[in-house]
Amino acid sequence: MKNKKNLKGLITTLFRNILILSTFIFAVTPYTIWYMLVDDGRILTKEYVKVCKMMLWAFGVKLIIDGKIPKDGEQRVIMINHGSVVDMLITGIYFDGETGIAVVAKKLFYIPIFRFWLRRTNTIGLNRKSTKDQLRVYREMDKVLREGKNNLFICPEGERTTTGEMLPFKLAIFKLVVKYNKTIVPVSVIGAFEIKNKKSFFIAPGAVTMINKKLIQGKGKNPEDLAKEVKKEIMGNIEKFKNSRYST
Repeated sequence: MKNKKNLKGLITTLFRNILILSTFIFAVTPYTIWYMLVDDGRILTKEYVKVCKMMLWAFGVKLIIDGKIPKDGEQRVIMINHGSVVDMLITGIYFDGETGIAVVAKKLFYIPIFRFWLRRTNTIGLNRKSTKDQLRVYREMDKVLREGKNNLFICPEGERTTTGEMLPFKLAIFKLVVKYNKTIVPVSVIGAFEIKNKKSFFIAPGAVTMINKKLIQGKGKNPEDLAKEVKKEIMGNIEKFKNSRYST
């Protein structure tokens, strides 16, 4: 039984890898080259959403969103739990064409074609192993929140979990949220880890659910307490979702 399951997983993974590569070469690449040729320097957030949808289709991801970013002109900091390579794709869609700046792993900038989209959406690349780079990114995030124009997206864990359990939160972003009295949008991501995680070779197509039930104010709070509050909210939504599924 286990061998049959592994064989099915292997076949699915090989098929999905072929589909991902084909989508990247025959859909994303021509689409990107077109925008490279007509590039006028503007931010391409809406166009990037289409790229994310193409790649999620190739991964076999059905995205379900429960709670969106309020569109009232106020700058907010969006935080998600980080468990999969598909996280950068689902968050691209979560922005829904809104101007936002994301902090992602710097190594993503080395992927041909995607480098163009990351640059044209003002994405900030972080090498978490470099203290110098961490300071640079901290200053860039400070500037984004000080200017107050664009939403900021970040994974407060700083890296992908390898177990499915949330990692400790980095406090730097919470210090800035408190400093500038910003509001956090805590988003619980469910299902992404099971589709493709850091330790697994296999790709398992399925649904990814993004849940946001409330906003959390940073004004007047202690950064450590704020981090605990956000983590509790994200974990709480995950548990409620899983319990509701098991009870049905």
